[in-house]
Amino acid sequence: MAEVQIDELGGRINLNDLVSPAGQVDTTTRDRLARLLQVLDISDVSVDAIVDWIDDNDQTTSAYGAEDGEYLLSDPSYRAANQPFASVTELRLIRGMTEEAFTALLPHVAALPVHGTGINVNFATGAVLQSLHQELTPAQAESILEKRAEERFENLQDFLALPEFAGLGLKSAGLGLRSRFLKLSPALPTIIASRAWSAWFTGTRRARCRRYGGTPARRLALTRNLSQFQKVKEDS
Repeated sequence: MAEVQIDELGGRINLNDLVSPAGQVDTTTRDRLARLLQVLDISDVSVDAIVDWIDDNDQTTSAYGAEDGEYLLSDPSYRAANQPFASVTELRLIRGMTEEAFTALLPHVAALPVHGTGINVNFATGAVLQSLHQELTPAQAESILEKRAEERFENLQDFLALPEFAGLGLKSAGLGLRSRFLKLSPALPTIIASRAWSAWFTGTRRARCRRYGGTPARRLALTRNLSQFQKVKEDS
């Protein structure tokens, strides 16, 4: 009998929370992802390059960002997606990303097909917990995990009242207790526990692409670029 692993994605940072459908950068998510990179000791990847990957313009967010001009110089060349992540594997295309960095990030991030999901604190990893505030230590994150293992949080007030957060001024923005997304592996696709998944799965991919400012053709081209990129890495 085949074994199936179920991963709860609500406790991860949703990459598609970085930029709203209106094109605004979500500073809370951006700051958390930047801290996550620091916690994981990933120094060659800038959070601004990840923002530039999904925003809908060709202007770099900062001097640390990356748009088409950067990626067209690669071999093989490709363009920034300029639309939300369809898969976390797109991170492999981000400037500065190595396979080691990607592997380190993978358990802590997700590419969910909605914006504004936030982080389910009952499933957040230790690294994601640390990303909530720059002054949280690994020991404090581990302490929170131990308390959660004994009893999960019934409300955000109890979570924010933990002594580990004392004096930090941590707010509830971008935090929650609800999860709608699961990933079954190794062979099954991500299952979205909502009506939105049913509609998307039965053939409304074009509607989703329109919602997030992309097109099926551009998404197909991006998939081919990623396949080429992976093949070049395997052959090198």
